[in-house]
Amino acid sequence: MKLQSADKIGAAYNGLSQMLFDSKKYAESQKVCQEFMEMEVDPQFDKALGRIRYLMEQRLLITLGDSEHQVRIARGTGRGGVSHGERVALLHRK
Repeated sequence: MKLQSADKIGAAYNGLSQMLFDSKKYAESQKVCQEFMEMEVDPQFDKALGRIRYLMEQRLLITLGDSEHQVRIARGTGRGGVSHGERVALLHRK
């Protein structure tokens, strides 16, 4: 998929994930978050999607139920305080 508008694609994924989460469809919300986090993005859009990535990362970690990482996110230490390696591990955890 070719990304045309970082704001629109970010808003769409975030909105869908939030709607599923609010409807207590956690597994579906998790899948949307994972798809978004795994999406390859042109570097020019990476900064524009930073806030959305942070929100999606929070929601993903909550759906995974990993309290240690939730605490790190709550502290607000950089991109949730979760390293890239930790994010990759969480994304592929079942």
